[in-house]
Amino acid sequence: MSTISEEPRSGTNAIADGSGSGSETGKRWSPVLRKIGFVFPHVYVLGMCGVLFGGFFMQFGQAEYPCPLCMLERVGMMLSALGPMWILLRARRFGRIGVADLATGYGFAVVASILSSFISARHVLLHVNDTGYGGMVLHLHTYTWAWITFMLAAIASGLMLAFQKYLTPGEVRFGRASRATLWIFGIFLVANLVSSFVQEGLHPLYPGNPFSYELLHLFG
Repeated sequence: MSTISEEPRSGTNAIADGSGSGSETGKRWSPVLRKIGFVFPHVYVLGMCGVLFGGFFMQFGQAEYPCPLCMLERVGMMLSALGPMWILLRARRFGRIGVADLATGYGFAVVASILSSFISARHVLLHVNDTGYGGMVLHLHTYTWAWITFMLAAIASGLMLAFQKYLTPGEVRFGRASRATLWIFGIFLVANLVSSFVQEGLHPLYPGNPFSYELLHLFG
């Protein structure tokens, strides 16, 4: 009888000690998940920069002047990227990323993305009964892509929040790729400020239907 009673006890102890097969599988995946938790903020920031680059290409390569709502959408993307940027800056300063860092960064990204999506939705609704403003990419206008971008950003940030227990990197190495990500975001931030100033010039209000760069006209 003692032998029979000992068998389930040992099995229970194995589960309690975390020495079962499920625990071993979790331990094997843990470094991969932590790596994903550190890599994803870079992907997020660079992804937003990629979308902004597409906007600059439409502006300077296709000679399409961004309207006020277009500029607000760009600002929304940069605000959304500030959440993951916060995570990277914490990694730079302390050499680690904790649960609180992920919660703050991705929480801010969710709020910024959702609020910015209303700007894009407003932009889409303005052109329901006409051909739309500006060119198209894959049969969709850029403001429609902006709305899609904000929705994907909110979903991705929400998933990172939901699984932050498993994705928290802990100790990290802030290397050249991380520094490059910060610099690239900074370049796009400054470029957007300069572009806005050149297009608006010294006028107090941004032109509703822009067709030129006001600052160049002022000194031209």
